[in-house]
Amino acid sequence: YVVGLPQVPNISWPGSTTPGCRVIFLQDRDSRASLVLQHGAVLAFSVDVVFSVALAKALDAWLTRTGAPSVHILDVPLAVVQPSVLTTGAWDGWRAPQQNSSSLAFSSERYFIRWLAATTSLAGVEKELLACLSNPQDGFLDRHLNRPLSRRLTRLLAPFPVSANFITVLSLLVGLVAAVCFATGDYGWSVLGTLLLQASAVLDCCDGELARLRLEESTVGYWLDIVGDTLVHLAIFAGIAWGVAATEHSKLPLIVGGVLVAG
Repeated sequence: YVVGLPQVPNISWPGSTTPGCRVIFLQDRDSRASLVLQHGAVLAFSVDVVFSVALAKALDAWLTRTGAPSVHILDVPLAVVQPSVLTTGAWDGWRAPQQNSSSLAFSSERYFIRWLAATTSLAGVEKELLACLSNPQDGFLDRHLNRPLSRRLTRLLAPFPVSANFITVLSLLVGLVAAVCFATGDYGWSVLGTLLLQASAVLDCCDGELARLRLEESTVGYWLDIVGDTLVHLAIFAGIAWGVAATEHSKLPLIVGGVLVAG
């Protein structure tokens, strides 16, 4: 991934916390020569452009499918290109690209993209960007409670070197502690368990948001998230069943809990 402007002193990039993402600030055509030997396409963009990960993926998918040299957003300095294209004279005017035979102008209506100006509200742009990080599989509670909370947490965590996988593991641990609270059978501990379970759900939303925001999505993270969610569900059902059985002095809750865990 290449940022297509000379390095700006007050802009930092968390390259060390983004696996598989190499950031190079291009200052002239000579600095592009080293990119020719890079494997895979290059995501080139200006530091004053904010866009969703879904847009970058769509551009990359189109380039891979067609084998074209480049693909870009019309009139916006954002493009996915083959490395060799960067050294050609035709790429010198990339900050105002025009549609031609070797590139495709993408419509920005389907995807979030903003070219910032001096009068742009940065807080508004951040809010829009975070809203793009939702999961289309979100249920009612995620959409109306967990996501609004997780977006605030994601906004706070984004500048720090906290990986998405770390948040996934933290969500798992909080969920397991919630299960232990339920297993005590005590009312007060069960209330605490409920709050911890809710916190685990918010963290579970946050890890995906961080991964999508930073282009950190990975197969390992995907399976870690699924396994973590499953373990929390199993532990919660088992903890509730154990706690109710201890309180009611009955084996029936254990049977019901066993059915839920098996399911």
